[in-house]
Amino acid sequence: MHIRHLLFATTAIIVAAPAAAQAADARYTVNLPAGALDSALFQAAQQTNLQMIFTDPAIARVKVPRVSGNYSAREVLDRLLAKTGYTYRFTGPRSVRVLAIEKNGAKLRASALTRVDGPQVAAGQGRTAPQAAAPAADPQDGPSPDAQVQKDIVVVGTQIKGSKVTEALPVTRLDQSQIEATGAVSGDELFRSIPQMGDVSFNSSYLPNSSNSARGDVGSVNLRNLGVGNTLVLLNGRRVVAHPTSRADDNLVPTLTYNTNAIPVFGLDRLEVLRDGAAAIYGSDAVAGVVNTVLKTDFNGAQIEGQTGWAEGTNLAENTLNVLLGKNLGDRGNITLFASYDRRTALKASDQDYTATYNLTSLFDGTRFAGSTSLDGRSTITPWGSFQTYKNVVVKIGATSLTNASGQFHIQPSTNAGCQASLGNGICIDDGTNSAAADRNLRFDAPHAYNTDVMPSLQRLNLFLTGHYQLTDGLEFFGEAGYYVAKTRSVQAPTGTLSSGPLVIPASNYWNPFGPVTFANGQANPNRLAGINAPAAGLPVTLSSYNFADVGPNIVDVRNDQFRLLGGLRRDQDQDDAHQQVDAGDDRPQGLERLAVPLAGRRCRHRDRRRGTARDAE
Repeated sequence: MHIRHLLFATTAIIVAAPAAAQAADARYTVNLPAGALDSALFQAAQQTNLQMIFTDPAIARVKVPRVSGNYSAREVLDRLLAKTGYTYRFTGPRSVRVLAIEKNGAKLRASALTRVDGPQVAAGQGRTAPQAAAPAADPQDGPSPDAQVQKDIVVVGTQIKGSKVTEALPVTRLDQSQIEATGAVSGDELFRSIPQMGDVSFNSSYLPNSSNSARGDVGSVNLRNLGVGNTLVLLNGRRVVAHPTSRADDNLVPTLTYNTNAIPVFGLDRLEVLRDGAAAIYGSDAVAGVVNTVLKTDFNGAQIEGQTGWAEGTNLAENTLNVLLGKNLGDRGNITLFASYDRRTALKASDQDYTATYNLTSLFDGTRFAGSTSLDGRSTITPWGSFQTYKNVVVKIGATSLTNASGQFHIQPSTNAGCQASLGNGICIDDGTNSAAADRNLRFDAPHAYNTDVMPSLQRLNLFLTGHYQLTDGLEFFGEAGYYVAKTRSVQAPTGTLSSGPLVIPASNYWNPFGPVTFANGQANPNRLAGINAPAAGLPVTLSSYNFADVGPNIVDVRNDQFRLLGGLRRDQDQDDAHQQVDAGDDRPQGLERLAVPLAGRRCRHRDRRRGTARDAE
């Protein structure tokens, strides 16, 4: 095995075809539109029930004409590969491998080591393109010795020894038409349409009036419901930056994730979902799998698209404008711009009867759940404060206790039962907390009081630029530049106290009903309750529960900015006795089928069992 086999051992593209395959010479009705050769091969595999394997990223740059009619699989490949510089051979009854033809005509370039399920036949079986026909081996010949050899490849790097990275993995692929059918205008909406996606709670709408509200326009991925932060997100086969804020999972462990809304949706060529764990290849952030979005390449022209939508019976409306511009730079390169602007109004609590209030009991009238207190979700942290005396001192007026045995008391309207002492202005003191069933009217209903936002208003701009240019025959420059900015505004419930951070009101406070008889300046205290058994110096009290509704709702404004800059050179280099492609950075959108883990520059150890020898290669 040459070292080129190691360098490309993890870059094989496998196009899975249906299981019920026909013979290679069976006739098929095919309709392959003109376009890129890689896309045509994908569609040909689906329409001819074959498994096709190809590895050269330059295939994406080759353009082929339309092929339509009734042909055998061989005739389809002959027509597709004519004058492209590529040929093919059958490696099994249903398996075809597409290879590049050496310019000097000496031999074909085998640039990948790929394991194909099913019986292996002679390497020469099959036919080449008409322009470079190669002699076909007798199908009755037995497998070549190389096909029977079992080899060990040990890689010191990001892969684990023994991982079967050259075998087919379960990948779901959505093409452009399927993506458009979802009607998604954001990455979050697109990813939620994936059947394998679990519940996504890393967003601004989950647990409102918490830290989630401060995250703004953010979405996440929860593949196979294995938890946020366990799915790797790729854009054109490369990682995207993680969102700067974390979220505690179900076990209160902080997790980081990717902002799916920063990924362009308009102009996507395909969406790929690796439905199996890929930690051995990509690292621990791919435990649940990998999601890869691939943008269009080599687009030439202009495309403008608008979309508007609204939620019936609500004030929620969303308008989107998308622009796709592309220009070929002669026959040496291309530059493509993706632009998307999205504007959405807020979804208010009052827009829907089940969000207009936290008390849902009225929605269940006439059912067996009528009157159930579990349907009342109003907060017990209310503008009617709950207090507790310092050191749990019990305060009385004569024989009447103003607090319970723990020194707790609360404020309530004088019309409520249980008033122990009047404070004037229609309010009084009652012992205990305000969470009793008799005090249910004291609970706070933020959506009803302030018409809070269920979904924040949004403005989002997403720009993405890709390009490549062939500097010389063997050297090409490529680059990506992206900018995402989003602004959200949300009306949330007022802030309440936390049990972990109680506020202590000193005895000297002017409004403390258990305050001193006389203030330090000699002024008599008009707010101390007469006849209480509190000391003359007064008692401090702890504010244990209170909602600061008197200062109004919280207005949460969030701005998210994200940049992406990427550039590099890609060159072809002669090595050993064959032409080998070495990527300093590949400008072609990478697919999950490639499992693109570059091994160049790492130390690899290859053991050939036939010879019983081992050799190292850089």
